Amino acid sequence: MRRRSAFTLVELLVVIAIIGILIGLLLPAVQKIRAAAARIECANNLKQIGLALHNYHDTKGSFPYGKSPSYPGWWPRWSTHSQILPFLEQDNLYKLLDFTLPPYVGQDSTNGCPNPTNPNMAACMTPLKVFHCPAESSGYELTGPDGITYPGSNYVGNQGTAFMCDLGDGGALASTVVPDLKPDGVFYNCSKVRFASIKDGTSNTVMFSEHRRSPGRFDPKVSMFMTPETYTLDDTHNVCQSLDPLTTPTICDSYADCWAWGETCCTVYNHVSTPSSRTCGAIPFPGAQVNMAMDVPASSNHPGGVNAVFCDGSIHFINNAITLATWRVLGTRDAGDLPGNDW
Repeated sequence: MRRRSAFTLVELLVVIAIIGILIGLLLPAVQKIRAAAARIECANNLKQIGLALHNYHDTKGSFPYGKSPSYPGWWPRWSTHSQILPFLEQDNLYKLLDFTLPPYVGQDSTNGCPNPTNPNMAACMTPLKVFHCPAESSGYELTGPDGITYPGSNYVGNQGTAFMCDLGDGGALASTVVPDLKPDGVFYNCSKVRFASIKDGTSNTVMFSEHRRSPGRFDPKVSMFMTPETYTLDDTHNVCQSLDPLTTPTICDSYADCWAWGETCCTVYNHVSTPSSRTCGAIPFPGAQVNMAMDVPASSNHPGGVNAVFCDGSIHFINNAITLATWRVLGTRDAGDLPGNDW
């Protein structure tokens, strides 16, 4: 009589254990491949944005503003992103935008941030793939606490190390509490920076980088914490980065909601602190937001750092461990300094 062959229980358990080990070894490799692919696609988005900015400069004679002039009765302004749409193959969308009006009307009292919508400009709410990093967990769109679905952006323009929120090139855009503070980035309030003014070298000056999007609720990696007013670059950095996120109130738990909104909590960032540090805004501030100190660093969901496109169009991955001194050098266009050995 022939005996039928079969697995014993021990053999079956051994096979299951081997399969489990193989899966355990395979999953991290798959995750690394996905992370690498997301980082490459993200870098490609920044490459397209950098090319669009170069083409804009060739056409207009300067880079677009980081924040447009304000509107009577409304302080929100248009973004850099809104100006480069024709150079991102979005000319039809650009033509739907009415720049005689601000990019939203209304106030969202739920999360403390203005609601970037305008009933006359639904185009502002159009999600665009080129503004979305595939490593972003929230997807192209995010439904906020107010029930509105926002078309955010993971890419932000370099405001430099001049830490006052609405600082511009003098006049009403000069700080009254730090009057000698000058804008030193590429995109800021009513800016019109030209290649000729990037005296530190286009290969040493960041143009655009990344920022995580809000998950629609409090998140210490994204929320903007409230700090007392500060009057120097180092004080702004030190106060923000030394706070306790468990006890410090937030100004806003919503970040990077709308690509059309040219504000420091949506489409611009600064080089006050190194990438993936905390975000802060100072309240109360004297008079106007041109006197509001802010620490809004670049950030991303990529392991270890952020992508950045420089003014020469090159793409670099910046490690979160970069020294603060070097990171600040890379944020300024005409400070006359050079990056450190970690660059």
